[in-house]
Amino acid sequence: MVPRFLEMSIESFTKEQGKMRDHVSKTVTGTPFGGFEDQVRRNMEVFERAFNMFMPFNPQGDAAAEPPPAPAAPQPSSGDELDALKRQMADMQQKLEKLVSKPEGSGQ
Repeated sequence: MVPRFLEMSIESFTKEQGKMRDHVSKTVTGTPFGGFEDQVRRNMEVFERAFNMFMPFNPQGDAAAEPPPAPAAPQPSSGDELDALKRQMADMQQKLEKLVSKPEGSGQ
């Protein structure tokens, strides 16, 4: 009884092993649906496109991966805005001078 069971088990194992080999070879070497190689190729293309997005210079000259144009230069501010900024700077300078020149009796 045991030898017959072992014989059937080995026979079943070899059949399944043959099916598995066929399946793996079809997947790796290519199938009508593209197979494993096409999937790897597509993954590499996606990776290269993503990588090129972060490169400052594109050696291939691909238009899709060009860096965005530089922002436009700000328009010159009017005289009133410039005066207001100068006043703010002067106020900040006075506050800084007050903080730096503390009275000598302050504990330091």
